[in-house]
Amino acid sequence: VGNQLRQEAIMLADERMNQEKSMPFALIPTTPAPYEDSGTVQRPMNNGFQNYSVVTRNSDLTNQTKNIDVQVIWRYKGSRYVHSMSSLVSEYE
Repeated sequence: VGNQLRQEAIMLADERMNQEKSMPFALIPTTPAPYEDSGTVQRPMNNGFQNYSVVTRNSDLTNQTKNIDVQVIWRYKGSRYVHSMSSLVSEYE
């Protein structure tokens, strides 16, 4: 079960990263401090459901480069697990 939970977290992080990167550069949300968006996603797992918290933190590195950081957090047998994924997105002139 632990490997299934981790695999699902990897897929969730990849989905969120693709959503962020598919936006036009100017529409990727950031603020002077890192922009943070989070939500809970429920996925079917072994005749039940598993809750994952998905946190996206976007920040401006330069006028032409943004950092996208996605974290997926879940609990299993009383322990907290995190899968992180980061990417840089640049706008070309």
